[in-house]
Amino acid sequence: MALLAMEQYGLMLCGLHPALRPAASRASIARLRRRGLVPVWLPSAMALGRPEIAESWDVTSDSLAAWLAGTLGLRHLVLVKSAPPPEPATAERLAAAGYIDPMLPKLLQRYRIAARCVTVDEATMFGAAMGNGQLLGTRILCDLPRGISTPQQGDVGIGMRNLKGPRDVSRE
Repeated sequence: MALLAMEQYGLMLCGLHPALRPAASRASIARLRRRGLVPVWLPSAMALGRPEIAESWDVTSDSLAAWLAGTLGLRHLVLVKSAPPPEPATAERLAAAGYIDPMLPKLLQRYRIAARCVTVDEATMFGAAMGNGQLLGTRILCDLPRGISTPQQGDVGIGMRNLKGPRDVSRE
């Protein structure tokens, strides 16, 4: 039911702007990105029945986003949240506080993803800040394997360009 609710919300979002397009597969995500459009992921086709995604309330859109990023080979993830995280923002502490779901720390480690949280207010400025080589938000501290750090390497997210050495203006 939650996946279907996410799909309905995604379809609603697609109605808000012509650049937002529904995408239910890796191929459709890649095709839309190549065309300069913004894929809005409809998760059911890719996520339903996957053994690494628990069918429980321990998995929310945060973990699904991390799973998708890992599946697409991305190494950075930005979560938009309604409030700033409690400090210090370790993945385990945020999960224990209910700020993120319990599955997210495991997925960040499994897929070697560096994650950040931005508030709704910061999200409106995020694209412009990235264009200026800055990152907003709070880094989620997580024990990542060697070679993976905060957004100095790899993609920041779907539709985001690869940044070389962004200046970090976040709360860390």
